[in-house]
Amino acid sequence: MTSQIEPDGKRKSEEPSPSVLIVDSSTLLKGQRELIVRHADSRYRLRLTASNKLIMTK
Repeated sequence: MTSQIEPDGKRKSEEPSPSVLIVDSSTLLKGQRELIVRHADSRYRLRLTASNKLIMTK
């Protein structure tokens, strides 16, 4: 997915191509505030912040 910068400085997201899978964050989190994503030999923490933003850290 790409984004453009609007005149007010905010990013405007473009729609992904039809072949890109879209998953709602609530489906992933299932009512929890965080989850662990396993990728190869690494683990990543996806966390919902108090300001309702997502942060992923290794």
